Amino acid sequence: QLWRVGEMSDILIVVVDARHPVIHFPPSLYRWIKEDLGRQMVLVINKADLVSDRVLAAWEEYFQRRFPGLHVARFSCYPRAKGEEKGQEGLRGVGKARKRGGRRAAVGVREVLEACRSVEVLKKGKKVDWDEIIEKYERSEQERRVQRMQTGTPATRAFIFG
Repeated sequence: QLWRVGEMSDILIVVVDARHPVIHFPPSLYRWIKEDLGRQMVLVINKADLVSDRVLAAWEEYFQRRFPGLHVARFSCYPRAKGEEKGQEGLRGVGKARKRGGRRAAVGVREVLEACRSVEVLKKGKKVDWDEIIEKYERSEQERRVQRMQTGTPATRAFIFG
């Protein structure tokens, strides 16, 4: 099924775990997507809150140098706690459950959209306007924040690409 998805897709997004991204990223998949299919590829480093910014930057540099044309973005379902990224290196919270209070917005959605921005995609004969999609996302996030402030509860929303 992967082969059919690759042939039908304009952009292929590969998600890897920030703690061990090399394990989850097969170079043969990159070669097939970039060289054989001529498609664009975005690498999303997930669980970015579990490793330091320094480690994430090193992984981004590694992937971009080793795999030319690869777009890299960070993502996490949880933002870091205040002050958590300073002075901490390597892995964080490994081996123990991390308590999270309430619902929080995912971190990195805009970065993933930005990584896709440089890819020209045609849908129904029309070029996809990534700026419009990013603006739509920003507006929905702003509306969610306003609603949460007004009601005191997390806003439920569905963000649908157009």
